[in-house]
Amino acid sequence: MDNYILLIFFFYDILLLGNDTMKKERLTVVLNTNIRKRIKIKAAERDISVSEIVEEYLSSMMEKEELEEDIALIKFAEKREKTFVEKESLTHDEVWG
Repeated sequence: MDNYILLIFFFYDILLLGNDTMKKERLTVVLNTNIRKRIKIKAAERDISVSEIVEEYLSSMMEKEELEEDIALIKFAEKREKTFVEKESLTHDEVWG
């Protein structure tokens, strides 16, 4: 089997981020051996732990997805704005009673 179990240690550290606190938890991930090696190399190049590099990557990917969703919603709103006809629109009371 070419998979390797990577234990990512997110011990229950409390990080103070402004007024927010963030608890980190342990997570087990099963990865292809090649991916594991690439992660370890990247972590070593940056002199950070494997956990930190994986956490950064996952956070980055989630932020990218959220940004892509925002862009899609903006495009949708712009398209609707171009076809908006005020005379045909409903008032707040007509919609919500």
